[in-house]
Amino acid sequence: MSPPALALAEFAATLRHGDLPPAVREAAVRSLVDTIGVAIKGQQHPVAAMALDAAERLYRKALDAQAGNADALHYLGVVQHQRGRHDEAVRTIERAV
Repeated sequence: MSPPALALAEFAATLRHGDLPPAVREAAVRSLVDTIGVAIKGQQHPVAAMALDAAERLYRKALDAQAGNADALHYLGVVQHQRGRHDEAVRTIERAV
């Protein structure tokens, strides 16, 4: 990974909700809601499995950089749930809280 990409990954892995100004948090929530809607509709598309593969890899990389990152654990659990690995998803999400 290039130094700028590594620096960005480390910044993202350590960023906390409270570090962001309220307007940024509100914009992020709107974006997340929109993203979830698109994901639900796109789940039936053949490339959905590829997207889940990529998401799982990225969440695991985030956890390699910062073990215990609650956001990465939560979203990894969501991916595991979407793949039908429900017991594993519950254990992963429990580690996030």
